[in-house]
Amino acid sequence: MGNVIMKGNARKVRRLYRDKVIAGFAGGTADAFTLFERFEAKLEAHGGQLTRAAVELAKDWRTDRMLRRLEALLAVADESASL
Repeated sequence: MGNVIMKGNARKVRRLYRDKVIAGFAGGTADAFTLFERFEAKLEAHGGQLTRAAVELAKDWRTDRMLRRLEALLAVADESASL
């Protein structure tokens, strides 16, 4: 597997926004937690609208140097869309 460290206790799939959104990550655990927190805040701010929250997070990512350096991927889905 090369230079990969597996963490058996990391929950890679979580439910967000009143259990209506499923989110999972790949990559660095600490970086993924940062993405989870930012995305969950966007979901709350936009009433659980998955696409709107993702667009707003993408806008933040374009302007925030710290976010651009994160080494994690976030996949999210609700009943109508998956991103």
